[in-house]
Amino acid sequence: MRRRTQAAWVARNPGYFRGRWIEERGARERRPAPQRVPGPLARLPWDIAQDEFGVKGTDFIGLMGKVILGAVQDERTGQMPDPK
Repeated sequence: MRRRTQAAWVARNPGYFRGRWIEERGARERRPAPQRVPGPLARLPWDIAQDEFGVKGTDFIGLMGKVILGAVQDERTGQMPDPK
C-alpha cells in the first residue's frame, strides 16, 4: 500500500527531486563542482557557465540538456534505416 501511495505521489510531482537537488546545490557555501553530463554536453565549459549563470542556472541547463539529448536519442532509435 505504501509503495503505491509513494509511486502515485512521485507521478503527480515528477520534478520534485530534481528541483530539490538544484536548490540544495545552489545553497552550498562553496561552489560545487559542475555536474557530470553525458557525451557531447561534457565538452562544454561548465565552469564558465557557473560563473555566468550561477550554480542553479547551470544545473538547470545541464538537466535540460540531458532531457533533450535523451529525447533525441529515443527519436533516432525509432527511425528505420533507408533500405536502398
